[in-house]
Order: sequence, then structure tokens, then C-alpha cells
Amino acid sequence: PPTSEAMGLVALLDDLFLGPVRAVRELLRESGHIGPIREIPDSTYQPTRGLSPWFRGRAAWDLLYDANSNELLKNVNQWISGEDRLDTGYEIVDRTIREVPLPSAFDQFFGRNLEEDDLPQLQELYSSLKVVREIRLRDLKNNIDVSPFDVGVGVSQLVPVVVACCSDRLGLIAVEQPELHLHPRVQVALGDLLIDTTAENSQKTVLMETHSEHMLLRLLRRI
Repeated sequence: PPTSEAMGLVALLDDLFLGPVRAVRELLRESGHIGPIREIPDSTYQPTRGLSPWFRGRAAWDLLYDANSNELLKNVNQWISGEDRLDTGYEIVDRTIREVPLPSAFDQFFGRNLEEDDLPQLQELYSSLKVVREIRLRDLKNNIDVSPFDVGVGVSQLVPVVVACCSDRLGLIAVEQPELHLHPRVQVALGDLLIDTTAENSQKTVLMETHSEHMLLRLLRRI
């Protein structure tokens, strides 16, 4: 059997050679790289099993669809809609709807006059309708819910960056050109988001590649 000295040597070599690999693997597992062009989910978007890659921004939407995302959604909305923050004029809403196929037995009820005897069958058909969960953007000025695909590109490009900053799943956030398609006023506030992300959580690091003079000037001013 191996001696205690031999076992100690094996453990030492394991720490020397495999320890750094484990550390890098753990870092990569807790890292997210967001590319310069983020995918805009359409009205048929549904989250994938597990977590999608961050590069195209899908992971952010998957996190918002997560059943335990209430606190994350609250924090994201504080930044997206807050007047003293990004103030985009939108907030993210989590809603559940029932789909009515056309034509269908349920739809046909409303093509004629309803009678009291129809109510039990109508209630049964209503319960059988497919339930779908949706993440939408609410236009706060007009108080209407819209698909991310139906709003300005800047807002949909911004959501993955804000979600990554507010999520507790990431330790290192690498983001390319977070300012794309954003108004200079929002770019300035985005600088505050990045500062707040690292100031509130010492375990988080943001690595940013940007062409935005507005963001850089805000960072310099805060320093």
C-alpha cells in the first residue's frame, strides 16, 4: 500500500497541476460573455432546457422565464424603468394567458347568443385551453404590453446586459458594446449600472469593450 509520504506527494501534485484547472473551470462556469448583437425574442419565444448561451443574450431571457425569477425581475425593472436610472419608458412583465384556437368549440360559443345552459360546457372548454407564460415589455406611457420584437432595438439589446448585472449567477461579466442603439442619456446611466454591479457585490467583475464616450466620461466622473 502507498505510504503517507506518497499519498501526500500525490495530493500536492494534484493541487499544483489540477488545482488551477479546477479554478479556471469554476470561473468559466460563473462567467457570461455577451456579444455585440443580442438576439431579440419574438412572440413565439420559449425558454430552452437548461440555460442558453449568454453570447446572443438568450440566457438572460431564459432567466426571466425561470419560475423563481421574481426577485431578479424586480431588480431588473428598477433599473430599466426607474426615473433616476435607465428610464427607458418600459418595464418587463411576466404574464400568463390562455390561447384560444381559431376555429374551435370555445370560439364558436361567441358566434351566437349565449344561453345560461351553455355555461357549464363553456367553463369546461375554458379550463382545457392551453396556458402559456410570456415575458413582455410594458409601454409605461401607453400602458400596453408588447413583444420585445415590437419595440426599439436599443431596449431589447439592453435587457441582457441589465439581467446579467442583476443576476447572482455570474461572477465575471464580459460584454461587448453594451451601448449599441442606445440614446446617449441611457448610455450615461448604463455606466452607473456597471459601477453599482461591482460596488454592491465584491464577487462580481465587469469586463467591458465599448466605443461609448458617454459611458467612459460617466465612469471617470464617478471616480
